[in-house]
Amino acid sequence: MKHDIVLNNLDEIIFDRLKYEADKQGLDLKTLVLSMIKQSLGLDNIISEKTYPELDSLSGTWTLNDYKEFKNNTSGFEKIDDDLWK
Repeated sequence: MKHDIVLNNLDEIIFDRLKYEADKQGLDLKTLVLSMIKQSLGLDNIISEKTYPELDSLSGTWTLNDYKEFKNNTSGFEKIDDDLWK
């Protein structure tokens, strides 16, 4: 569920700075403000604008043992074979 927030009586200096930053980054004000809120709350890498509802049925279905088995079976993927990069 999404919620709306309205900011009234925003100081002109703050508004001008937000507008400047939005223009500088090529964003609209809404996108900039949402990005700043996520970043200030430490959520910028957690919450994504993209959603994938077709995967919802899979969310939360792994047990701790499933996760451990997956990590064990894929741990070799983290190793770099230096001979392949010569």
